[in-house]
Amino acid sequence: MSLHIAMLSVCAIIITKNELDSLKRCISSISGKVDEIIVLDTGSTDGTVEFVGSKDIKIIRREWENDFSKARNIALEYADTDWVIFIDSDEEMLSSKEEISNALNSADLNDEVLCPRIYLGNDKYLTSNGRIIKRGRQIRYVGRVHEYIPDVIPSKSEILIRHHGYREDNREEKEKRNLPLLRKEIIYDRKNPRWLYFYANNYTLIPISTRIKVLEYLIVLLDGDIEKYENYYLGSLSSILRLSFVSKDFQLLFKYIDIAKLRCPNFVDFVFYDSLVKIISRSIQYSNDIDLLIKDIDSKQGEIFVSDVSHKGVNSLLELKAFALLKSGKYEDAALIGNRIGKSESLFTVELKKIRDGFDGIYN
Repeated sequence: MSLHIAMLSVCAIIITKNELDSLKRCISSISGKVDEIIVLDTGSTDGTVEFVGSKDIKIIRREWENDFSKARNIALEYADTDWVIFIDSDEEMLSSKEEISNALNSADLNDEVLCPRIYLGNDKYLTSNGRIIKRGRQIRYVGRVHEYIPDVIPSKSEILIRHHGYREDNREEKEKRNLPLLRKEIIYDRKNPRWLYFYANNYTLIPISTRIKVLEYLIVLLDGDIEKYENYYLGSLSSILRLSFVSKDFQLLFKYIDIAKLRCPNFVDFVFYDSLVKIISRSIQYSNDIDLLIKDIDSKQGEIFVSDVSHKGVNSLLELKAFALLKSGKYEDAALIGNRIGKSESLFTVELKKIRDGFDGIYN
């Protein structure tokens, strides 16, 4: 006797405004994989409405009210399927129809919200964004921007989405649109660390010094309840390590490396920056040692002599100096000496060949 598994109906919802090129890619990636596509347009003037109207797609037109959660909640009311998947217009669905169906059929009966795996590039995935909703429950988004579903612990799903991210030509425009909304959330919902977290992490328009101050405040605030706010805590530590390194505030970097060593010693960002600092420190020491050796070689140049029984020639110390410069990364200085030495098979030319072969292996 075989069990019959009912096919669950699925709707994809896309909220968009003036992103026609991205929207076409998004719709193409989802077409044929779901039972229904709904596009909520908030005032496009780039041909989006005409393009969607020519397809078998439900289109809803609404004025933009400076509230992303409101737009999502409006769109939810128009879906009549078992499940709804929110996908942004700058994203594309990588999972097949069968993979989507299998993921939803295997979800626990008590699951109300699922998080897809959102590929961000550079081997990074976002797995905590509740985007897949079981209809029939009173699920609603909150937050004018960086919206989320409160009071629900979403489960993880294997449904895979590719996020293409902000284009450089519209990042500033989107940040200027979103920042006033985020500032309202910070004031309106001041006890929720979510809003300060996004303020410090997502906006390049905010000075690094200001972002660092907010991150320091958050790390202290969340330190007493890391288990509840694990993602915000780890994300804040990650950002302050990165920003302190970028701004060359090494005193601050060492401070938070020490904190991370105590709180999350196996967190990849801590291991990365801790190791990077050690590599740089040892490289600097190595470079300083090489400089001392080169000075020692230079100081003896006037006293050095060659005899009939010497194994080394006149240029051997220059070769050694060029070799040392290569090892310390001073390639241009090494090349100048190499030109004086000529093309004989020396320590310098052997080492230079290794470097060239290495680059060829990387780029060819």
